[in-house]
Amino acid sequence: MVRTMFTDREGRVILNEGTSNAESNAEGRRIRPTASARAQRRRVHWQQEEAQPEPQPEPQPEPQSEPQTADIDEPPQDVGYPGGPVDSSVLMTFGDHVATRLWDDEDRGELRVFSNGKKLKEAVIEDEEVEQLVKSSRLYSLLKCSYEMIDKGIISAFVERWHRDTSSFHLPIGEMTITLDDVSSLLHIPITGAFFSVNVFNKDEGANILAELLGVSHGVAYAEFNVTRTATVRYSWLLDVYHQRCREHRWQMAARAFLLFLVGCTLFSDKSAYAVSVAYLECFRDLNSCGGYAWGAAALAYLYDNLREWKKCFSLVK
Repeated sequence: MVRTMFTDREGRVILNEGTSNAESNAEGRRIRPTASARAQRRRVHWQQEEAQPEPQPEPQPEPQSEPQTADIDEPPQDVGYPGGPVDSSVLMTFGDHVATRLWDDEDRGELRVFSNGKKLKEAVIEDEEVEQLVKSSRLYSLLKCSYEMIDKGIISAFVERWHRDTSSFHLPIGEMTITLDDVSSLLHIPITGAFFSVNVFNKDEGANILAELLGVSHGVAYAEFNVTRTATVRYSWLLDVYHQRCREHRWQMAARAFLLFLVGCTLFSDKSAYAVSVAYLECFRDLNSCGGYAWGAAALAYLYDNLREWKKCFSLVK
């Protein structure tokens, strides 16, 4: 066999094999490639290596330097109150609440709680004419809605958990408030009807309305104002006027005195616990129409206003 090797124009190696008579007789003999053939192979290998592109290293990202900022005093974060609300934007007045004293282990003192149950128990309507006028006002049930014994612990707990920002009690079970349905169910007074408003009277105006609606002289009225130092009258003074008008058979004036005593001990009680403003006497000017007032709504509004003034001594409005 005759092997012929040559390269074409593109540098590729071409091997051409052929046979001859002399070569066919020499079986098993291998013709080694010549030196020129080996040189051609190395040249082709070098050309292939040069044709392959060298791998380029991957670009490394340049380290970015952190921006330098000036030292700025950040505003303090609102952490709320330990053990209390963490967001002070909801209960904005919590800092002045009585509960903050408890967190600081400060004694706020004993809460003064008043009950007028004994006074109401002693007030008895003896004349039928007055009793009918009181029943027509739809406030007669208040005589049976008071009690003599009260639990200061329960009242104190509710006072500490009342928040004027939400007008509700914040209890472990959630928020709770007092509704008109509660007033109707507990006091049995009307929660629908006409609304009314009262004006704050000075002593001169108070003396005039007492003389007109209760039949007392201006001298007696001023003497009472000197005792209370405001345009208010004592519960005991009203009962004295009531009994005097009953003896005189002046039933409407007697009924007005008793009704003012009744709402002063229950619906519109204040921290004095012994006097009521003469401004509420205007509500009983017309005894035939006072039964159409929404007494329950007025009582609830008055209760809310007094609960907002939690810094003062609380009186039991019942």
